[in-house]
Amino acid sequence: MRVTIGSYTLPNPSDESMDMETVGTTFELANGTYVHDNILGGSYRLSTLTWKAISFAVMDDIRSAFESLYTATRSYTDIRSDVYNVTAKSRDSLKVVTIGRSTPVYNVTIKLREIP
Repeated sequence: MRVTIGSYTLPNPSDESMDMETVGTTFELANGTYVHDNILGGSYRLSTLTWKAISFAVMDDIRSAFESLYTATRSYTDIRSDVYNVTAKSRDSLKVVTIGRSTPVYNVTIKLREIP
């Protein structure tokens, strides 16, 4: 199964990590107890995908898929076939490293945030 972002089908990443975060905050009260003020009832996923030593064409497809998140939330299918809606974690959540060779290859990392 390949990963997808919206209508873009991408090769499986070299690495995919997922973190879980809650929306809200925790307060420590004067008596030492903690109060959790969560906005959502659960948590959301933060996914980091990395592709290593890929061609320009694949890098360009990944960049296009990521840029499509600037205008709308997209459906995302991860390497485990889980499907959820995502947006870009932030505008600087795309990193491209060029590895100089006679024919350059690229390492690309993107960060996605689930939209509950």
